Amino acid sequence: MHHALQIQEILSSIFGHCHRRIDQASLARTRRAFKEPALDVLWEEFSRDISPLARCLPEASRPLYLNNRLVRCFITLWIYHSFFSRRFTKSYSFTRPLTYTEWDILRSYTRLIRSIMNIEWGLDEKSLEILSNPPTSEPLFPNLRLLGDIRWHTEPVPLLRSLFPSLVSLHLYFGVVPQRFPQWFQDCHLASLPDSSPNVTELFLVVSEPDVAFCKLVSNWICRWRNIQTVQCNAISLDVHALAHLSRMPAFTELICEQVVAPPDCISPLPSPV
Repeated sequence: MHHALQIQEILSSIFGHCHRRIDQASLARTRRAFKEPALDVLWEEFSRDISPLARCLPEASRPLYLNNRLVRCFITLWIYHSFFSRRFTKSYSFTRPLTYTEWDILRSYTRLIRSIMNIEWGLDEKSLEILSNPPTSEPLFPNLRLLGDIRWHTEPVPLLRSLFPSLVSLHLYFGVVPQRFPQWFQDCHLASLPDSSPNVTELFLVVSEPDVAFCKLVSNWICRWRNIQTVQCNAISLDVHALAHLSRMPAFTELICEQVVAPPDCISPLPSPV
């Protein structure tokens, strides 16, 4: 093997151009020198689902399939385009509680993850519940920086109870906000996210027809982040305190919102007028 391939930075750059996960996994198995940089690339970004968290423990997990043959055939036809193909045919489940050794194996991989775009896809609810209750207080994703595509569901997403201390970018999609949303917000521990993830710098929030209570909730949420730089919440009307808080952030650069309240003279008495 050429001596240049013994340099970690060169290997990481080369493997970064391998975009298929199957190729990245093959590289990790090719040589011992390739294992660490290939695994770094393989586990860095989860853009489709989080099923690898179960698949890395084959003795404790199994794939889930639909029983209805007609439905399964239909899903197969749309496997690269259908929401349901990602939601069901790619789904896995833990068959039992994890042992301490298995938790250690899982953590050796989750520490490599930097981005998760679909935190509730790829595992069933029982498995998400298991992952949300690790045996120690250490964060399961200590180096996660981007958490995206969190959507409104009738039930809370258990894994959102986990701590994300290194999170810097948060993407939320809620559609039309139902009446019971505030309770769901609490149940998912999203209300306490500014405390568990204090380093968030980017907030992207997509919501349709938010009511006054929801706008107030988001305003209170924003006021608790101290390093915020970008806020995009097109349909949200932030209150005076949220606007004043953002105006005091030295690195704040972008605000997109629908401001229908809080005229300028309401903000001026505050220490740092917008």
